[in-house]
Amino acid sequence: MDEQAKKDVKNLEVLIDGRVYTLAGSCSEEHLQRIGRHIDKKISEARRIKPITAYNFDLNTLYIMINLVDDLIYKTDRANTLESENARLIAENKKIKTEKDEITIKLSEANRLLDERKNAAPKPEAIKPEAVKKLP
Repeated sequence: MDEQAKKDVKNLEVLIDGRVYTLAGSCSEEHLQRIGRHIDKKISEARRIKPITAYNFDLNTLYIMINLVDDLIYKTDRANTLESENARLIAENKKIKTEKDEITIKLSEANRLLDERKNAAPKPEAIKPEAVKKLP
């Protein structure tokens, strides 16, 4: 591990199942705290189902790992679903923008043609003041 990587590693004491453990990582202290709280929660859930004894500690550890992996898979699947939906929405947004740009170009062309027609149309002759005097 290089010197910079060693400097980026944070050590944090967390309480898990009534004991203090030191977690280390290059993530934030808040993230390390969340890890500790999540593990503690999973152990508490396992204890509610079946009390942990020295005899069944390995089995309970397995249950906790299964629950953690289940959470990980669920959240990974959810993240993948959201990423797919995000990609679909980005593509749809791009398509809508392209359609908007095409409509804007057509509208500009239609306005230009309309202006050309207005300018090319013969203008009605102005009524001369002497013609108004002759009216009955």
